[in-house]
Amino acid sequence: MTTKHFLPHQALRLVSVNSLNTDHIAELIEKTIILGTPHRDIFAFVGEKNEVRNFLQKPIIKYLKYKISITSDITFNKPGSLNGENFKSTGDTVILSSKSELFGFENDVKTMLNGRKFRIHAGHFQPYVFLRSDGTISGGTLYKLTVVLERAFNFSTTTDVNATGSGIFRNGKWTGMTGAVFYRQYDIGQVVSVNMERYGAIDTTYFQHDWIQFVTGIPKRKISNGGLLYPFSTDVWLLLVLSYLSFSMCLAILLYFGKQKNSLNHAIMIPYQISLDQGFDIRIPNRVKFLSASWMLAMVVLTNCYRTDLIKYFSFPDFEKVPEDFHELDGMKDYNVIFNFLGGTSFQYFNGATNGVVKSIRERFVRETSSPTCIVTAVIVSKTVCVSWANLIGPVISKNLSLPGTTISLALISDSLISFTQGFAFPKNSIYTDTFARILGYIRQSGLVDRYKQEAYYNVSLTGKVWIKSNETIYDLLHHLVGSHDTQLLKLRNVLAVFGVALTGYIVGIAVMLIEIVTH
Repeated sequence: MTTKHFLPHQALRLVSVNSLNTDHIAELIEKTIILGTPHRDIFAFVGEKNEVRNFLQKPIIKYLKYKISITSDITFNKPGSLNGENFKSTGDTVILSSKSELFGFENDVKTMLNGRKFRIHAGHFQPYVFLRSDGTISGGTLYKLTVVLERAFNFSTTTDVNATGSGIFRNGKWTGMTGAVFYRQYDIGQVVSVNMERYGAIDTTYFQHDWIQFVTGIPKRKISNGGLLYPFSTDVWLLLVLSYLSFSMCLAILLYFGKQKNSLNHAIMIPYQISLDQGFDIRIPNRVKFLSASWMLAMVVLTNCYRTDLIKYFSFPDFEKVPEDFHELDGMKDYNVIFNFLGGTSFQYFNGATNGVVKSIRERFVRETSSPTCIVTAVIVSKTVCVSWANLIGPVISKNLSLPGTTISLALISDSLISFTQGFAFPKNSIYTDTFARILGYIRQSGLVDRYKQEAYYNVSLTGKVWIKSNETIYDLLHHLVGSHDTQLLKLRNVLAVFGVALTGYIVGIAVMLIEIVTH
């Protein structure tokens, strides 16, 4: 058995059927389905017509892919084939056989599927499946793909969209789409990621990749509370104040010994007016002209630098730092991390981490089962990210975060953390795995999945913009985010330091006025 799993093979099993051994043969076939390779082995059932006919009606027979019935009429002792009498096999392949060509059946994809009706277990995850208000399926990438395949390859489907996710192994039992096919409740699980936990439990095919990413809001303009103090650092401002005091003291001493009236007042006002590019009508002695000119030169350089940097600061503002990958997110402990919990592959990946960045971020998870709620919250609420799948992030942004008349994105999507292959899931050793693997090989080369995905994004974007425009609360909220990205009005906190300086000047001026009145 072990060798057969790893080596291509096709073995013929000749089985004699009679009324005494049908139960034993059914038990043998059941074990073959569980442990063997029923998708490759050929079974030839030999016996009387009625006995073979009744045996082929057993439900277990449909899990054998290649089966031939060889019958004999005991009256005339003439061998024949049930298929020769238009007997339709209940299995995957209609086998046409005769005495001269026992193994010459057709190996065609349409013949393999043979009008089969498949039960599909799916989840309501956009863009894979879209539902109408009454719960019926209206579209989606995988739904449209399935409809096309039905017409092209001769089969039909019924879909249940109540799956909770790809599925995990919990308390000794599989859940979600994996559990649905593992326990043979359904024939196909619509979208299941291939990972180590599921390997060996079910069969999987491959039609696309998907990535684990996170989404957050676009970086906002960063204008500090002391925005007008920005051009100079704290050291420069401190040195400027010390220079002003030093110059004033020197000027006061020179004016005092020069018998200048109001020397203290002039010592304060002259450097102050020079620093503001203002002239003064005070006659000063020659001994202080060189000192004043030196201060004036320093102020010309500093004030020009101040104006230039201030214009640059408001014309080309800095933006807040936002994480762009999971390593940066791990370092920003002030960020809230919402995990889009779908009960499947991404949960198993994070839950299995024992160290490193993945484990560190997992400890900050807040679970959210709704993809739109998770993603919209991450974009609107500051310092918040939503960890989800790339194929689920796209339609939510297109539908819920697209504003009419603007091309500015409201969301920032991170680099991918890890990717997984996705495909249809089948029960272990399903007779349809090889067939669908062959079909999906054609699909990958045709680019149909990407085409349907772009169509889905475009359609939800149109309906989403109409919905947002009709909802004034949501529209104003999202429009504010775009506006904050384009322009930012100065707030009181940005100019508070300047008004503080002005208030200080008012207080000093009033105090000096009162002193002058009292002292005449």
